[in-house]
Amino acid sequence: MLPIVPPCTRSLILGTMLCLSVIPCGCNSLTKKVDNPVMVPPPRRVSLNDERANAADKALAEGSLKLKQAATSDIVQTSGEETILAQNDDAVFGAQVVARVNGAPIFASEVLERYGEVLAQAREKLPPDKFNLLRENIIAQNLRAHVERQLIVERMRADMKPDQLKQLDGYLEAAFEKEMVKLKEQLKVQTKPELEYELNKRGTCLEDVRQSFQNNRIAMEYLAVKAGKPEPINRKDLVEYYESHPEEFRLESRVKWKQIQCSFLKNDQEQARVKMKSALEELANGESFEDVARKYSDGVTAKEGGHWDWTQKGSLSDKKLEEILFTAKVGELSDVTIIGRAYQVVFVEERESAGMRPFAEVQQEIHKKIEPTRFPNPRKILDAMLASAVIETDYPLGLDTAKAGANNATK
Repeated sequence: MLPIVPPCTRSLILGTMLCLSVIPCGCNSLTKKVDNPVMVPPPRRVSLNDERANAADKALAEGSLKLKQAATSDIVQTSGEETILAQNDDAVFGAQVVARVNGAPIFASEVLERYGEVLAQAREKLPPDKFNLLRENIIAQNLRAHVERQLIVERMRADMKPDQLKQLDGYLEAAFEKEMVKLKEQLKVQTKPELEYELNKRGTCLEDVRQSFQNNRIAMEYLAVKAGKPEPINRKDLVEYYESHPEEFRLESRVKWKQIQCSFLKNDQEQARVKMKSALEELANGESFEDVARKYSDGVTAKEGGHWDWTQKGSLSDKKLEEILFTAKVGELSDVTIIGRAYQVVFVEERESAGMRPFAEVQQEIHKKIEPTRFPNPRKILDAMLASAVIETDYPLGLDTAKAGANNATK
């Protein structure tokens, strides 16, 4: 029985698996052999300076654009004989080995299968040389994902006993049966032959989808097992993070306050002054600040009784008002001040000096920050597998040149 993947581990695995997304791998599976698959001499070992791949990069942009914006002059009319030749070319090219991973071949058809519809349109609209470059570029862009997936499948199956392999195959078959139900719903079909037909129209087949689904499921489960449980986080870890990241928990001086504001335009200052005088008289007579603010203030918080939440020093554009807030006595009404075009009076409820948020207040927050880093990184697991593998290919995989050279030297 394969393990249940913990939620935190699954999030990391899913991130890594973006590079191993479900890609139909062609009717030649990762382990399937053919009588004479190599139509050209075996590819050379890892090369990061492949001129052909560089040329393909340019062709991708041109080719993709022409798929959508091809002019009538770009469309190549083909005869029946030319169509047959094109099909033969696809078969020959698809049978070529584009990489060997520990001796096991990866065929061009495996990498290109997902792009069957795109390539069919491209062949109609692009000249042969640009079509070939587009096809090469697709392989260059996607080959590493196939290499990584093959490494994982190979490693997991090699580590398992025969009875475990039988159990794994049964689990994968049952999982794919459920996946087929979803596929039928998505493609709006009822039977397996109908599903096969719809997949064929999209340039793939049910066996391709099955192989791709099962290999991706193996890859995810393998990485989950290797990732394992996170290392425990203790108080010492929390304190070390708190002390080494002071900028995350620093508090600026802040103040909580209330305001009564009576604004005036150019010719009605006297009216505003009278309103403020009435407000002060009612406050002196024991009326609550909140009631007086709702009655006389026209500030933005008047409906809330003039209340402002915590305001950090430096956050106000009006520096005169900010100075009053951070110098007035806490718990006392300030003097009336004209700020801009308004009479203002404030009441400072609380004030805190600059400092650090208390550790007790932030330790749960720190725990959440640290936890994801305690899981072994699936990307590192894949990189280690690549570093120890013997890979032969003409296509750049983005591997470290020194490592690639070391791999090649082992052959």
